[in-house]
Amino acid sequence: SVGSVDWNIWSLNKNELLASVVQIFSHYDFLSRFHIPANTFVAWADAVYRGYLDIPFHNFYHAVDVTQTVFVMLRDCGGEQYFSHIERFSIFVAALCHDIRHMGLNN
Repeated sequence: SVGSVDWNIWSLNKNELLASVVQIFSHYDFLSRFHIPANTFVAWADAVYRGYLDIPFHNFYHAVDVTQTVFVMLRDCGGEQYFSHIERFSIFVAALCHDIRHMGLNN
């Protein structure tokens, strides 16, 4: 499950990765809270996927892994209480997008 620290990202394909992103964002009800149509969100998530290069580390798997780690940490460690809805939304957008077009030549 995407909410588990034992989540195995490497067993997922592209559609399952995108579904995991939707699941994380849905946990906080971001789409309805910020009036984002579901098809718009899915198109955006797919555009993020396409923005990542097919390289060994700074790829979409890494982006979803970071996003899922932030999700588990905020939820399980009590961090949610310190951030507003828009701040949480921004944190997840940043986590997912942080390495778009990263060439993988440095860290």
